[in-house]
Amino acid sequence: MKSIHKIILAFAVPALMLCATSCLKDEPLIDWSQLGVVVELPYTSHSQVKNNVAQGTVVTFELMVNYTIDYADKVTEDIPVGIAVDQDMVAEFNSGLAASEQQCEIFPAGSYELPSQLVIAAGTKKTAVDFNVTVNSSFEPGHRYLLPVVISSVPDNYIISGNFGHLYLEINMAD
Repeated sequence: MKSIHKIILAFAVPALMLCATSCLKDEPLIDWSQLGVVVELPYTSHSQVKNNVAQGTVVTFELMVNYTIDYADKVTEDIPVGIAVDQDMVAEFNSGLAASEQQCEIFPAGSYELPSQLVIAAGTKKTAVDFNVTVNSSFEPGHRYLLPVVISSVPDNYIISGNFGHLYLEINMAD
């Protein structure tokens, strides 16, 4: 009886090995060579929050953009990345809050100067700048303020990330 099991195993194992390797000849589902370079705001969270902020202070946020390929030394041109505010995203953000949570308002006009463009220099993979917000008397104590920053433009042959193309900057005022 044991010899029959040995004979069956002797034929079954090579047959299984041949069957398993046949799937290695399949065409890939995604042609990665056709994928473009994706530009993104590379944060693990889609928000930066500053809490208990008092009037008369300057709050600094870091704005950073990068792209997803890993060979920065082969990029021989600067990559200008347009940055803008999407005010419609404040309502979208508020709609996701629980009924008991305080709604956010857009940052008051004149309290910030968002750069219209960040440039990733040739041979590098990312760039970052400090973005200052002057918390003046337009910011009311106890209120929540939100500034939705989005990537508004990239050069041809580049793609704006669908998942990491926006960032919420939030200031929660002290009472």
